[in-house]
Amino acid sequence: MSNALLQSFFRVAVAQAIVVAGCALGLVLPVIADDAGDLQVVVKTTSHQAIEGQLITFSIDQGLEIMPDDADARRHFEAADIVRISMERPTYASSPPSLRLGLRGDDRLAGRVVGFRDDALLLETDTIGTVQVPLDWIRDLRTPAADTPKHRKNLEALLKQPSQVEDVLLLVNGDELRGFISSIDQAGVTLDSDPTSRLVEFDSLAACVLAATQPPGIAKEVRVRIHTSDGQRITGSKVRWSGPLLQVHAFDDSVVTIPADRLSHLEVMGGRWEWLSEFTPISYQHTAALGLPWHWKRDQSVVGSLLKIEGRTFEYGIGVHSECSLTFDLEGTYSAFVTSLGLDDRSGPFANVDVEIRVDGQIRYERSNISPGYLIGPLRLDVTEAKRIRLSVLFGKNADLQDRFDWIEPALIR
Repeated sequence: MSNALLQSFFRVAVAQAIVVAGCALGLVLPVIADDAGDLQVVVKTTSHQAIEGQLITFSIDQGLEIMPDDADARRHFEAADIVRISMERPTYASSPPSLRLGLRGDDRLAGRVVGFRDDALLLETDTIGTVQVPLDWIRDLRTPAADTPKHRKNLEALLKQPSQVEDVLLLVNGDELRGFISSIDQAGVTLDSDPTSRLVEFDSLAACVLAATQPPGIAKEVRVRIHTSDGQRITGSKVRWSGPLLQVHAFDDSVVTIPADRLSHLEVMGGRWEWLSEFTPISYQHTAALGLPWHWKRDQSVVGSLLKIEGRTFEYGIGVHSECSLTFDLEGTYSAFVTSLGLDDRSGPFANVDVEIRVDGQIRYERSNISPGYLIGPLRLDVTEAKRIRLSVLFGKNADLQDRFDWIEPALIR
């Protein structure tokens, strides 16, 4: 029997064993494609390399082993030097979820409620099977009724309240109920409020916002954030990816098993690469030519939409409007700053800006007469031992008319 055939047989046997184990635990795992063993990926590193090849294995402690398409030998990278691992994937037709969960740490899940056990919601998803989510990890819960403008506005207002001490249920009819959620199952949400307990069925529910818990701090150790093809997002402290399955430790160290062919991409967090949009600037200055104030937006355009340039959308970035400057404290601990930039596709035809980047007061990059329709970069600037960086978008030819500008995937590298 050939080595390739033996490897294929072994992968199928392991996959079947994991599925059997999952069924024994009462969890449902999605079907794994027979050809999931060929893990063709694109790897982005802190040196800005884009490496295409076959993933051999990846874990936080052992790093990445990859066989590049343009090389005859494997290459190894430490996990801290990896920014993103993306893979080609088929498009799956997902059933409309009955529930969307916003989780601590900005993770998210969507699916159908199938039970409640040990103070945890059992959520069946299309891409990663049934996931057991502890109740105290859930930040908010939304049904399809939450998508109306009125409910979205009320939900956003509740999420902005820093000291909410009760769970709040937003009903379809506009009423609010307050108390403490004791369970969430197929029947609906059970709310305890002195002296009664009430079941609110999902048909009557728009959304829930759970009482504020101590938010997790930014972890210092290297961790991963998993993105699936249907928009699920899970952050974990440990990961093992080899063959057709990826296992990640999430939700207080519970193990979640994900078929690799359901992945969109994997990010490494807490390594040498840090997204600038996760920082808080030490100063923000805005000058409006026509007296209209604009505030900067984290991972959104300045009007609150997806970051989009040349028809491409981006998850990380900073949206601003001319004329403005953002200053960040570097503390002398970074070696490089990288970014792409341009006017958002939602800018009008009269948009025009000038840009400059200053490091410790010295201009390191400047460009004039930037018009819509062009993504500039990526740029890479040396910031070794630098204390501060200032990103400025200045008036162009038409003052601040239609100047919706995006800093795309700005990052600092240790």
